[in-house]
Amino acid sequence: MIDLSATIRNAGFTIAVMCLAALMPTGPAYAEASLEISPTRIVLTERAPVTGVNIRNRGDEKVVVQLQLLSWSQDNGEEHYSLANDAGLAICPSIITLQPGEVQIVRIGLESPDIDWSEERPYRLIIQEVPPPPVNTGRNVQIAVRISVPVFLQPAVMVQPTLKWDLEKRDGNGLWMTVRNDGNAHALIGGVRLEDSDQFAYDVSTHKYVLPGATISWRLDKNQPLDGALPKRVNATISTDQGVYQETLKIKK
Repeated sequence: MIDLSATIRNAGFTIAVMCLAALMPTGPAYAEASLEISPTRIVLTERAPVTGVNIRNRGDEKVVVQLQLLSWSQDNGEEHYSLANDAGLAICPSIITLQPGEVQIVRIGLESPDIDWSEERPYRLIIQEVPPPPVNTGRNVQIAVRISVPVFLQPAVMVQPTLKWDLEKRDGNGLWMTVRNDGNAHALIGGVRLEDSDQFAYDVSTHKYVLPGATISWRLDKNQPLDGALPKRVNATISTDQGVYQETLKIKK
């Protein structure tokens, strides 16, 4: 039998040991781009409290990269971020230097065993390129790469999210969708299809997280504006990482 308490108790020591290995690059890559991150979503569990993130420099110049964890929440349909001082998480190393083509593993994991595993805890891992000192030529424009990767402490027992949907037509501001998540873990919304019996059909791809106990709102037709009058009701098919939801929704005006 695996001693989970011992696993978490020793997580801080495990991360410290992993730091030594993380300082060693794992191999080159040959491409013309900037930073490449893998995986693009990080999940830590009670059984697997430590994981690795691969960061690759696909550019032609040396880069310095800084990593930071932010607490992540959603309130009144908006995203909120703050310093994760009480996260109980560690990043090692938090600053790395990558030569062109170099890839390095950064470890992220739990430091403390005092974690509530009844509900998911969401964070964002910010991977920020530190720009080099400016060269006074009068022509240089420095653009620092900044990547945000979701991090989830997954609950021990996951409850299928109960998602509640609303559609609203706002004058001069398009069609808005609002989603509430009453489960104990996030859902990732990947696509929405609206249709009715009169051959109205509208498909849109999206990439929206809704956190447990949170509500989010966004303009559904921002990139694909709807033309003409909308029906009063539509059959909605919503694809998520938790499955496909089918609802009949009234479009509020």
